[in-house]
Amino acid sequence: MGKVKIDINDTVFSRLVRHRANWKCERCTMTKRMGDASLHASHFIGRGNHRVRYCFDNVDALCYGCHQFFETHKQTFYTEFKIKKIGQERYDALIEQSKTGVIITKALLKPLRAEWRKELREKYGDHV
Repeated sequence: MGKVKIDINDTVFSRLVRHRANWKCERCTMTKRMGDASLHASHFIGRGNHRVRYCFDNVDALCYGCHQFFETHKQTFYTEFKIKKIGQERYDALIEQSKTGVIITKALLKPLRAEWRKELREKYGDHV
């Protein structure tokens, strides 16, 4: 599969993920400055799966090093981390949603993006 294109929805969603984590890596707790590109929005189930691409349970704010570590240890350490973070029940629901859930289309994304932008403005003063 080729590289998945990044668009405005990804930009806004990613920014919100990192704000919600207080610009800290959720694994090693290294703090980054707001806007620092070395804090990534890491998708446990890849961005190519449009059923969970914009699901907050599927995404973690990770520094470059932790992101690389988890990408090479997805079936072990990243899975353990994910279950500890969201719990077994939500993890199981995430896996199920990735297989059978609704595919998020551009039409469905517009109102979601508006909600994300509102949260960014009102909670974090960020006007991305």
